[in-house]
Order: sequence, then structure tokens, then C-alpha cells
Amino acid sequence: MLARSACRLDDFTFDRWSEQAEELPLHFLSLPAFASLQSLTITADVTALLLRNLTVSRDRGPEWEGESHSGHNGAVLLVNLTSLVLVGCPVEDGLLLEMARSRVRNSSCAHLRYLRVQAWREDVGDSHAGDVDDFQKLKEEGLDFELMFSSKSLAKCVSE
Repeated sequence: MLARSACRLDDFTFDRWSEQAEELPLHFLSLPAFASLQSLTITADVTALLLRNLTVSRDRGPEWEGESHSGHNGAVLLVNLTSLVLVGCPVEDGLLLEMARSRVRNSSCAHLRYLRVQAWREDVGDSHAGDVDDFQKLKEEGLDFELMFSSKSLAKCVSE
């Protein structure tokens, strides 16, 4: 229905998808109805593939093992996105930061202004400990963010 719709979405929430259908959200996010999307909330498990496709590369070309680093099928996804909430974000060290950095500092899309991330795995917080300083720099550039991980020391550093 969304594929045939002429409506334009401003706000959307994904609440679940099958792990076997990892590319399903990418398919939806690349539909014309999502081109105007400004606010996205994902309460399903966020995958590395999804973050890679939300990352806007400088040259807008493939960078990671044949996958487009600038969106689904090479197109920049959600060029108007200013607010992103990710609940359930078990990702590799640096991947979340790279996505946020690309959306704050890239002139080919709207600047991400709000990012809230909640990790669900006990070990995820420590894997992002090296990113705290870089997230603080993004805060100085105008990104309002809230990162909630299981590591109390990281949460304390980020919220100060």
C-alpha cells in the first residue's frame, strides 16, 4: 500500500521485522513516500546493514564490501531526516558514530538534530566507550543526543 501511495510521510515508527528479512526496512525506507520523512523511530533490532545504509558517504559510492555506504541501492536514504530514535541497537564499534557523523556533517542531506539510542545487549556499551569524545564533538555541532547503554560509566560520561 505504501508503495502505491502518493502521500508523504513526516514521522514513522517501525516496531518489528523478522531477522530473516533484514532488508525489509531498507525496501520501505527507499519508497517515495519516505522521501519527506523527518522523524524515524525503530523499536525493532537495528542491524549493521541498516546503519550502513543510513550512513551518507562523502563520495556517495560503495565503500564496504560491495554494499552501498550511502543508502539502499546507492541512493541516499531519508535526505530530510532530522530526528532518529533507535531502540535495540547491538552494533559494531564505530558504526553508530559514523552514521551520526555523516548525517550531521553532510551537505547532501538534512542535518540530523536529534539522536536517541538504547542498546539492549549488556556488552554493547563498552564497545562504544571510544566514541564518547566524538559524540561530544557532534553535540557541539548541534546534535542533541541521548545514548543509553548498560555501562554506567559510559552513560554517565555521555549525559554530562
